[in-house]
Amino acid sequence: MDKKFIDKYLDADRYDYEIYFTEHEGHATELCARAIEDGFDIIAAVGGDGTLNEVARLLVNTELKFAIIPAGSGNGFALHLGIPLTLKGALNVINRHKVLCIDTVYVSPYGSAQNPENRTFYMSTAGMGFDAEMAYQFKTVKNRGLWSYVKLVIQHFFTYTAKEYEVYINEDKIVIEAFAITVANSSQFGNNATISPNAKVDDGLLDVCISRKFPLYALPMLVYRFFNATIDKSGYIKVHLAERVRVKMDSDRMHFDGDSGQISNDLQFVINKASLNVITT
Repeated sequence: MDKKFIDKYLDADRYDYEIYFTEHEGHATELCARAIEDGFDIIAAVGGDGTLNEVARLLVNTELKFAIIPAGSGNGFALHLGIPLTLKGALNVINRHKVLCIDTVYVSPYGSAQNPENRTFYMSTAGMGFDAEMAYQFKTVKNRGLWSYVKLVIQHFFTYTAKEYEVYINEDKIVIEAFAITVANSSQFGNNATISPNAKVDDGLLDVCISRKFPLYALPMLVYRFFNATIDKSGYIKVHLAERVRVKMDSDRMHFDGDSGQISNDLQFVINKASLNVITT
């Protein structure tokens, strides 16, 4: 992080600032807590979706404001919000200081959503199935980025088998053999790979994207649609809108905001409406 560059482009008449550097996974949450104690009213996260998650989880349901400076391998949440991927562009967004109060999401073992210790926070996307498998594999890759992810997809696509899920969308139950299921608050995973093109972070709804297994000949078309935000028109993915979501599955592996995790094989998703103040475009 170039302090001279920040001093040049950040509005000094509006902002004083300090820079904290993370040293390990989870450290951003500790640093955010310190910044809150020190009295800062805007907390900026520099990094990818995982780092953003570590910071934003402490700002939910507060009056504090969250600023984003994208510096990750995918930057899905920043891209959804239209925040530039350059430092100058991100600082200009902060200077304009337009605030949007967005929804966030808690996922927990079914029946324990009221216990804060059992809840996992996310802002953008969470998923099961092939997406979760790729997040698990991607965590071990030394050189992170789009092409590393593409190589993993090619490596595992031909051996991965669809799994059976019970999905409860509001009051409706769906039993389906799915390739992947994504419960999205925003539209994409990162690098403009868009899973739910019409998702909105402030509509009070979750987008449940159910992907069924597709034949190999459909792959080029699906990749094209994935990156031009028309995947929902492919016929292989159906998007359901919901306020309440429950997913039962054999595996407990999943991802949330790009990070791999294991929670439960019976999951409950609860949307936390208008809960995070984000400085955006």
